[in-house]
Amino acid sequence: SPAGKAFIEANGGLFDNTEFEMEWVPCELPEPDESVQLRGATREDTPEMTRLGLECFGIQDASFDEAHINDTLMILFDGEVAGQMKISSDGGQCYIYWFSVLPALQGRGIGRRALSRVVREAEGKYSVIGLDVAAKNEHALKLYTSLGFVVQSHQ
Repeated sequence: SPAGKAFIEANGGLFDNTEFEMEWVPCELPEPDESVQLRGATREDTPEMTRLGLECFGIQDASFDEAHINDTLMILFDGEVAGQMKISSDGGQCYIYWFSVLPALQGRGIGRRALSRVVREAEGKYSVIGLDVAAKNEHALKLYTSLGFVVQSHQ
């Protein structure tokens, strides 16, 4: 809001971005496709995780501890690393973070198929399946809403 931005600036801060917190509302999901696979990340994946952080989020100095690696799924497309997503669960709730697909591979349905698979596996196990997305990321917002995610709040 303009008042929120004014408050930040009046206190020496700089507004950077807004994120939407989204939750999945049950709906029909695309059928799984074998061209997209998910597997747990390993320490050997850290170079690819770093590359994804840089190319997808502009994060230049990402470091990954064992907890982060253990919670991360690597997205494979035709056997090659195409993306990643971190899955965090707590108290019956599941949240998806660091969801990214390499820019050169975007637009091929890889993210849609990977996210659909994760939601299918989480459905019924968790009372909430959620994720955050930058408000200015229209491409991701379109994907998430098309798969049944609804904005719950702004931050």
